[in-house]
Amino acid sequence: MRSSMTTSPDTDTSRRAARVAALLAELRGRLEDAARTLERTTDELAAERHRVDVLEDVVDVLLGVCEAPVVVVDGDRRIVGLSATAGRIDGAAVGRPLSSVVGGGVVERLEAGLAGEAEVIDIRDGDRTVTAHRVAGGGAVLVLPTP
Repeated sequence: MRSSMTTSPDTDTSRRAARVAALLAELRGRLEDAARTLERTTDELAAERHRVDVLEDVVDVLLGVCEAPVVVVDGDRRIVGLSATAGRIDGAAVGRPLSSVVGGGVVERLEAGLAGEAEVIDIRDGDRTVTAHRVAGGGAVLVLPTP
């Protein structure tokens, strides 16, 4: 004879099924929330990429029409952008080290200047001055003396 305190196998199975169903519903809800968050983040990233593309286009136009020789370098002092005028300097090319355009002394003084707090650094190069503007990420925009 069965005690009235025990549950039938059907009841245990039903309870387990109900717990599993509740857990699955909770997980489904979390997954749907994560999917919505991912979609929003993807949309924000696409909008940010568009803004960056627009700014890159503006920079390209400005460098193209700029009469001054301008060299843009990253934190490793590699050239990442050139004005049309700077592009005519021997050795100037995107991807090359800054030292391919200016003397090593200028690069050393740029490093020293960027180690400080100044946003604009004037670097004497003989009787001429190179003006460097600090940019985010450790890079700089250098305005070279007109040849």
